[in-house]
Amino acid sequence: MLADFVRPHLLVDVVNGKDSVERMVRVIKFYLSGFSSMRGNTDLAKKPYNPVQGELFRCVWKPHKVDGKKKHHGGRKTRMNYGAGAAAEGGGSLDTPKEYKSGDVFRVPTGRCLLPADPDCVTFLGEQVSHHPPVTAIFALCQNAAITLSGSLEIKVQADYRFSLWRPLKGVKAQHLGKLVIHDKRHREKYSLSFPSAYASDLLSVPKLDFVGTSKIVSSSGLTAAMVFPDSSKKEDRFLVDASVFRTRSKKPVGVAAKGRWNGAITITRPNGFVEVVEVRKLPSETKRCRPLAEQHWLESQRVWRKVTRAMDEEDSDRAVKEKNKVEERHRKIVVQPTHFKFSKSTKAISGASKSEGRGRWKIVC
Repeated sequence: MLADFVRPHLLVDVVNGKDSVERMVRVIKFYLSGFSSMRGNTDLAKKPYNPVQGELFRCVWKPHKVDGKKKHHGGRKTRMNYGAGAAAEGGGSLDTPKEYKSGDVFRVPTGRCLLPADPDCVTFLGEQVSHHPPVTAIFALCQNAAITLSGSLEIKVQADYRFSLWRPLKGVKAQHLGKLVIHDKRHREKYSLSFPSAYASDLLSVPKLDFVGTSKIVSSSGLTAAMVFPDSSKKEDRFLVDASVFRTRSKKPVGVAAKGRWNGAITITRPNGFVEVVEVRKLPSETKRCRPLAEQHWLESQRVWRKVTRAMDEEDSDRAVKEKNKVEERHRKIVVQPTHFKFSKSTKAISGASKSEGRGRWKIVC
């Protein structure tokens, strides 16, 4: 899902801002557009696959230019090859490495953590570094734009009984603990991104998902964007977001505001009075390009869940559940230690950014 959050052409476009305020505006556009992209242009609450320990996802995008002068280079979508075949890494079957034994401890080979790509590509790596609690670490890079996106998010789920344990369950809230950091190396700026909670409601009918609470984008240039996602039971008030930008130390507004619906139209106002309306669902989508299935590492997502995906594509829910249980049972018997990311407790925080309860950060090491 975090790979879906990334709109690569908007990430690369951050470095094209002429000053720190304009670059903050572009970071806000990237940030707010990601919620709709991550939801797959739907308001329904859908449960994703439950990542197993050590699971990897690697892909590349060839983003087009935002001004439209360059043709879109998304490429053709990678088809799932469900057939059997020898794996390029690890040998053996597509499910497990060669000479697999219950209780084995595995480390993913380093040196191939990022897919080979030309400098214009945006390369993405995600790893499930913890299963209990669930923590995902990611790293994205565009070499020519000199920009990276990295960090980790932990999900903490709690039930919402609306003030009484004796009342029916109203919804489920998932808190996002941790942060992502955009590093604009060209201008030597960093942006710390926190995230609101996800709230699934109407569980007894048609589940809906919204984002509620507050979040911040804190820049090392001395700017902060504060965002509010209202928690409202009224249908007309759902999916709203309201953001404002101010100086981190003086709290003085800089004249930038963003308001609208994270799954629809967002109106962004700049200091010079220019108003831009961003239709997030009409933004061009980039195709994630992955290695063929038989060439993927045995812990890569498409390969791990290929039988479940095939059953779901064929609308065979019973077989999908059986294959899901097989995956989870198989991975309970092995231990996969994080390799591409290392946990660091002593990280230098951006001035004004909140510390994630002392949890530290997972940093890329390969």
